[in-house]
Amino acid sequence: MKQTLIPPRLQEGDIIGVVSPSSPPHEEADILRGIAALSADGHYLRIGRSVGAQDGYLAGSDTMRAGDLMDMFADERVRAIFATRGGYGAARLLGLLDYTVIRRHPKILVGFSDITALSLGLFAKTRLVTFAGPMVAAEFASGMLPVTADALWRMLRRRIGRQKLPQCEATEIMMGGSAEGTLLGGNLAVLCSLIGTPWLPDLRGAVLFLEDVGESVYRIDRMLLQLREAGILRGLAGLLLGGFTAIPEVLRDRELPEVLREYFLPLNIPVLTGIPFGHFPEKITLPLGSRVRIDTQRHSVTVLEAVVS
Repeated sequence: MKQTLIPPRLQEGDIIGVVSPSSPPHEEADILRGIAALSADGHYLRIGRSVGAQDGYLAGSDTMRAGDLMDMFADERVRAIFATRGGYGAARLLGLLDYTVIRRHPKILVGFSDITALSLGLFAKTRLVTFAGPMVAAEFASGMLPVTADALWRMLRRRIGRQKLPQCEATEIMMGGSAEGTLLGGNLAVLCSLIGTPWLPDLRGAVLFLEDVGESVYRIDRMLLQLREAGILRGLAGLLLGGFTAIPEVLRDRELPEVLREYFLPLNIPVLTGIPFGHFPEKITLPLGSRVRIDTQRHSVTVLEAVVS
């Protein structure tokens, strides 16, 4: 197995590249507020061409968005890359990236939701650790809660060999036990869209993290069925479940916890629910691709290795 690739840590005054790999922000003002907030945290910014661009539901053409990412990875001055928002479109870029260049210039990449496609694709091709965390035109623009900001900067600015992820004490145990594995996953719908492609890493032995927003319970059921029938669930070491928010109301429905138990209890692996991450303001930052340990008795998730150098 290839060695995990970790990026250099972020220091005050470093340049952060801002890109829009997926959809454009809903309002231009969100970009401006987010950029101002990120600058106020002590960093200079390089703004990509895709930021402010629009091609329907995409933030500019695939070529522009992929070029933005590659420019940021190749630019020696840029120390980290932050996405403006999710939406849709990141997976369209995976066949356009130069993974040799990315492997030679490992950098912090931050984003979640649709950015799941980049995180998984980059890990599959380079073993780069990326960070599921707040985005410029979302959490930065709306004013980050202190717990969200503290979790982000602690993860990116400090080289810590072993650290417990914060705010996990209130999680609930679906299945007890302990396990170690590589933390992978992210948005459920995006992950499922990568099944059968070269961009989904081998999830055998992984601690899988899942979250989603705006999906009906039957759609979540269907995606979990796809994971099960594709053989992905059988090989997992453990499961962490974040927020499943904004579930549409339908006339006939089932309770989501019931559906989750149907799929996960037969696996007989440790499962923690209520991990403080998803499409709501209060969240921690997750280092996808790092080695972690779940201990349900202690309600803890511990990162077992440094995630920045």
